[in-house]
Amino acid sequence: MRIDHEMKMLAEREGRARDTAVITERAALRQMTRAYAAIALLIATVALQVLAGYNPSLVEHYYSRGLYPYVAACLSFINRRVGFSIAEMLMILLAAGALWWLAVQVRRVLKRQIVWRDWVFITAVRLLVVVSVSALAFLLLWGLNYHRQPLAQNLELAQRAASADELEAISRAIIAEINRSYAEAARERDWQDHSRVPHDRAQLSQLIEEACRQEPLLKGLATASSAPPKPVMFSRLMTLFGLTGVYNPFTGEPNYNTEQPDFELPYTIAHEKAHQRGFAQEDEASFIAFLICLRSSDPYVRYSGYMHALGVLRRFGSALLRESLPITRYKAVYDQLGPGPRADLAASATFWQRHQGWLMTVGENVNDGYLKANRVAHGAASYSGVDGLIISYYLKHQNSSH
Repeated sequence: MRIDHEMKMLAEREGRARDTAVITERAALRQMTRAYAAIALLIATVALQVLAGYNPSLVEHYYSRGLYPYVAACLSFINRRVGFSIAEMLMILLAAGALWWLAVQVRRVLKRQIVWRDWVFITAVRLLVVVSVSALAFLLLWGLNYHRQPLAQNLELAQRAASADELEAISRAIIAEINRSYAEAARERDWQDHSRVPHDRAQLSQLIEEACRQEPLLKGLATASSAPPKPVMFSRLMTLFGLTGVYNPFTGEPNYNTEQPDFELPYTIAHEKAHQRGFAQEDEASFIAFLICLRSSDPYVRYSGYMHALGVLRRFGSALLRESLPITRYKAVYDQLGPGPRADLAASATFWQRHQGWLMTVGENVNDGYLKANRVAHGAASYSGVDGLIISYYLKHQNSSH
């Protein structure tokens, strides 16, 4: 009797195993169709990206100036009515949901409700579907802007190398504006170790938005009704990753790190709002941010913009070395920078060095990989391209008020 009972139990377990195998096999077969569809969608997305790269004029006309402003306006209509960062909240919910889903799936595997090899396969297919759909959505919602016509071409900026003398003149002009803006902003304010933003979040956002609408070079390029920038609750995490701001194309929100040094904040917001306006390339977004800050009626916003143009001074130093000219000329120009701006530069260097670590390295590598995936050849190094755009701008408008 005992042997009969054990044989019966064994037969029942084998039956359940066969039933499970049949169910899992059928589920896997259903996933095959999804896998083929996801692969086809991913190939189509990559093909669209490649074709866009070969046709920047079409992207500029039909997408960046045609479809995208409506996309940005629709997203802004939604997130303008929410005071917190929708993108950050979605990230939190997605992370929590992913952990819950993983726990449920592990429990199913441990209880042998599904064969683990089949589970791995089905999960891989689901991830493939998510990646393919997300990639296409990214491209249509914003990513095609990476392939629009170069901003220098649209603005007819000078396309030639500047001499050391020209770089010196531009550097002197920038430093003079830094000192002037700082003095005006610091009037009747007691700034000890470093400057501080003299506005609350709403005021600063309004100032930058007004400046964006006032910049004549952006006329016709910045038409989308944009939502305000959002502070990030987990700003410390952004700091550790070396991020001052980020634009989320799925929600249309400019997000910024609240911990960054004060003088960096206006420029960071302007940079993310440039992304929001459809300027995806990092050097172009930085250049747009520079123009926005300069157009502001507020001296502190202008100060932030000019401070981020000091890369031209480094270009001047490199030109002196390249042309075998006295490096003392560089020191003579740098010495004109006032003590207040120097204190801000020192405070910024101290802040970022204090948080230097492996997470910052990871953040830099991820950002570099992301940019290269979007066919930005130089990856994260493209940020420095803003110096060339600023120089070209000055070469063309050297007699302007800037």
